[in-house]
Amino acid sequence: MRANLRSYHLYVLTSSRSPDSLNLQGTKFVKYSKKLAKKNVSEVSKVKLVLNFLEKNSGRAFYFKEVTDALKDQNVKPSDVMTEVRKAERKCLVYVRGYKMHDKQIPFKEGYLLTWITPDTSREKAIEKAVEKTLTILEMIGCIQQVKE
Repeated sequence: MRANLRSYHLYVLTSSRSPDSLNLQGTKFVKYSKKLAKKNVSEVSKVKLVLNFLEKNSGRAFYFKEVTDALKDQNVKPSDVMTEVRKAERKCLVYVRGYKMHDKQIPFKEGYLLTWITPDTSREKAIEKAVEKTLTILEMIGCIQQVKE
């Protein structure tokens, strides 16, 4: 059956001697099988892929483009990365940095800088560390003079 573009199967409890499928009022019910059940469950969500990548590499900051390139072989699109990063930012798990322009932030040429915030430290210390990690990247590419001026 299809609804909202996602496939799913309906099951009915029957005796072991019943047929593999049953039609009730125009709806097809199929016999349970592990093969069909596993087919509907994704192994790892895109959210987990993005957050796991940032957490495993929590020692440094990454440009948005670096994260998307690292995860594109796992079917993670750029829009997925930014969506999940913004959700994680609201939960104080990820620090996102771009150019400050008056009351808004715009991305650097390679995209926003993203880094993991350790949830078990105080918020102030975690953000301070995150800012240090992003400054390190900006210093490496020579952008820090533009940011300070």
